[in-house]
Amino acid sequence: MIPVAPPVPATAAPGAGTSFQAPPGWDVPRGFDPRRGHLVDPAWPAAPADWQFWGPSPRPRGFLPWVRRVGWGPLVLGTILLLVVVAVATTDDTTSSQGSGVGSCWSAQTPTSEYFSIECDSPDAQYQVVSEVGSAEDCGTSSDGYFEVGDIVQCLREVG
Repeated sequence: MIPVAPPVPATAAPGAGTSFQAPPGWDVPRGFDPRRGHLVDPAWPAAPADWQFWGPSPRPRGFLPWVRRVGWGPLVLGTILLLVVVAVATTDDTTSSQGSGVGSCWSAQTPTSEYFSIECDSPDAQYQVVSEVGSAEDCGTSSDGYFEVGDIVQCLREVG
């Protein structure tokens, strides 16, 4: 007598999104699928009577399948947004930074009276730039002085 392979029900061999579910005791090789012509080994035991041979395909795991599900666009936009948030969160916007522009502080170098940028929390800081305007008249009487930097006038306030 020739051994007969246990049958795989031909009922609804579904299409995409489903995969073959081997019953207990079937030592199927990886990728086994009767839809692709794979045959059942006659040495395998019969499947339980209520066995469901077809079920939903397992969802691929890992980074690349996740990127395919989410899409490159949202991933790139999310990355840009994250970088902007980190940049804003780590930017020191206190007035104690050295540099130029609104918020910068200045001190006169004696005896030449040439001004140079200085940390605002330094005891040598004399002036702080409080606004940038188009002309010295725009600084108004509340300003303690001004610098002209090209077409921009920086209005000053005494520190301390």
